[in-house]
Amino acid sequence: MGQKNGYQRLVVLGNLGRDAELTYTQSGKPLAKFSLAVTTGYGENTHTEWFNVAKLGEGLENLVQYLKKGKGVLVEGKLKTTSREDEHGQKKYWTTLWADAVTLMADGNGNGNASRSEQPADDDVPVGKEGDIPF
Repeated sequence: MGQKNGYQRLVVLGNLGRDAELTYTQSGKPLAKFSLAVTTGYGENTHTEWFNVAKLGEGLENLVQYLKKGKGVLVEGKLKTTSREDEHGQKKYWTTLWADAVTLMADGNGNGNASRSEQPADDDVPVGKEGDIPF
């Protein structure tokens, strides 16, 4: 029996743990990196999960100026685990949430500072005739 292709989509809403960092790839594409804290539960049953987030693409220079520590952010994307060997020959693993879309949330004071940065991946573009529902 052959292997079937799966589908992965992660949507998280949390707060930035630090200001976003903007760097550039060797080919010159903008790359934004930031950490996102997602707290769930109530009272003594709260738990915070941390995500390392990366977004690649155009228009990030503008978005990064708003991605400041403590800001509420909605991120949609896919998880990817990478590995490398350290100086002792031990394999180290880390998981990154590669964002397809980043949406800034209103600051809670009624100041709607919403901004969406989106660059659909090839597998996110629906195929079919105009007007077809892609599911």
